[in-house]
Amino acid sequence: MNVAAAPPEVLAALPEMTPVRLQAVLAQRPLPTSDGQALLGLMGPARAHATLEPGRSFRVRIKTNFDNGFQERFETVVLLFEEGRDPLAVLSWHRQDDDLGPDIQ
Repeated sequence: MNVAAAPPEVLAALPEMTPVRLQAVLAQRPLPTSDGQALLGLMGPARAHATLEPGRSFRVRIKTNFDNGFQERFETVVLLFEEGRDPLAVLSWHRQDDDLGPDIQ
């Protein structure tokens, strides 16, 4: 998991991540002088579960508009492969209800 890009709730779920460590990492990330190694250092023992490498999984939100006015929204998580026959695997796929927030443009 990339410490520089992971959502706060993902960082908070790491083993041995404390609220104090989490707040220190979150406070450091947006700074223009933020250093990846320094971020890892702020994590303490939770560092064992983190990396600075970009991830290969992505969340994709899809909205379809049909000619008859029908619309559907989906959210999927895909894992990209570097080698092999298939370029990706779909890890999850679900329909989004309208109450989940605005469309992402």
